[in-house]
Amino acid sequence: VEYHATATDWYDNPWDVTDGTTFSTSGSGSNTSGGGSTSGGIFVSQHMFVGTIAGTYFIQAAYKGVNATTTVTIRHNSPVSLDIDPDEATTIAGSKMDYHATATDIYGNNWAVTADTAFNSDDPWGTMTGEVYTAGMVGTWTVTSVHAGMTATTTVVVVHGTAAILTI
Repeated sequence: VEYHATATDWYDNPWDVTDGTTFSTSGSGSNTSGGGSTSGGIFVSQHMFVGTIAGTYFIQAAYKGVNATTTVTIRHNSPVSLDIDPDEATTIAGSKMDYHATATDIYGNNWAVTADTAFNSDDPWGTMTGEVYTAGMVGTWTVTSVHAGMTATTTVVVVHGTAAILTI
């Protein structure tokens, strides 16, 4: 984002003061990956700001003792990776398990994409309804999620349920 500053005197005469203005940023973003910045990005030149961490930030401008503030909202970039949770779970035949998908962009911003993700399982007796897996056949199966052209997989181990029939 390119910022420009205009000063106005008491007689409403405006003039461009961009080159003489000091710009800075502060605030808090929504990066949940553990890292992050309180500034949301960096000024790559005197007045050109490049946002990297999703969130809303304050942009401050100072010129000869006069200050101004505005806000900038940075949204996540296109996803570069997809994660599925739970990872490597064990469940009982017949039980249900919810899966969740999280996308991450190049800057480490991550966000839930479960509602926009297709899930499936190779369990021949199991079913997948949206993100809810109902375990079927005993064994180790793969659960796959697909979002925005990216794929994430995990395994689920299905163990025997409670005995329902006994034969001799």
